[in-house]
Amino acid sequence: MKILTLSNSPLNEMSGSGYIITGFCRELKARGHTVDLFGPEDYELVKSMRPATTYRKALGMLFFALQQTKESQYDVIEFYGVESWLTAMILPRLSARKHLLVSHSNGLEAHSSELLIRQVGSYRLDGKKPAWHQKLLAPLFEKAFTTVDGIVTVSDFDLVFAEKHGYQAKSRLVAIENSLPTDFLNLAPSFQREPVIGFCGSWLLRKGKNLIGPAIERVLDDFPGTTFRLIGVGQAFKPGEHFPARLLPRIEVIPYVENKVDLRIWYESIAIHIMPSIYESFGLAAAESMACGCALVSTKVGLAYSLQDGKEAVIIEPTADSLYDGILQLLSNDQLRVSIAQCGHQSVQRLRWDRAAERLIETYERWLSEIR
Repeated sequence: MKILTLSNSPLNEMSGSGYIITGFCRELKARGHTVDLFGPEDYELVKSMRPATTYRKALGMLFFALQQTKESQYDVIEFYGVESWLTAMILPRLSARKHLLVSHSNGLEAHSSELLIRQVGSYRLDGKKPAWHQKLLAPLFEKAFTTVDGIVTVSDFDLVFAEKHGYQAKSRLVAIENSLPTDFLNLAPSFQREPVIGFCGSWLLRKGKNLIGPAIERVLDDFPGTTFRLIGVGQAFKPGEHFPARLLPRIEVIPYVENKVDLRIWYESIAIHIMPSIYESFGLAAAESMACGCALVSTKVGLAYSLQDGKEAVIIEPTADSLYDGILQLLSNDQLRVSIAQCGHQSVQRLRWDRAAERLIETYERWLSEIR
């Protein structure tokens, strides 16, 4: 197959989306398929402008796709991100096509918005009410999923949402879980650890930042020997703005990790990893931490949607009290913590690139044969 892949995320392998997109393309190439991969750095219009990023990406992607398909014949055109809505609507109307259009979703924006509105009253990152032009985008975003030939999600969590909302027929929906880096698989971690709680990710409402502060304050007060470690929250993060001064000596911040080797070392120093997100398409940090021997406490999102509560993870409601109770279970019962960490570690060994790539190829070849 010859595949054109257009990503709405920068192709940086240290970011979650960048790692997954470049990883799938690399695996497809290794199996003899031709993949032309492009990110916003290749097509976004007027990159120096800050406003209207979504509109500029949508228009840029359309113009770029038209040029690429004029110069080359593709079997599959694969989109990452809702900015593809304009291209997905217009491209099929311009010619009698023989290619497959696929939304390879690294997150369904409508799903995220629905959960954020329910939980915090807004889907904006800052929690403010959406502007009028942002509201206009919602129905257009759905076109990214309803005007293509099929959708690939990265978890059953999003797959169920897409099926419920009729984005595609069931036969044109498939969930292919994200894969772990090879050096995160088949590890033999020690499960006997100091009482360190960890969080890895951006400090956002969607990631549950409004739950973490109150819950961790209670945990550190109730368990004086416990520490809290935040990884990847960025240079701008100031712990004193989110936690009381009396607890700051027991809070450690690692703003950014440059490579997966260092990240693995940090995970191996954590006993309990928390992912209290309101929404995750998959949650790669959860899978990585489990592979490194952490016991996971998570809301029922992304990867955790399919995990067994009390066996592979502690599944919580998206509230500060529930997060506290989930951490409390593991801090007060070390045998349970070790058992969950061991079961979780075993569970994520299935997240392999060879399996994911072969399933993606089989899906594309089947859908392609159906439309032709």
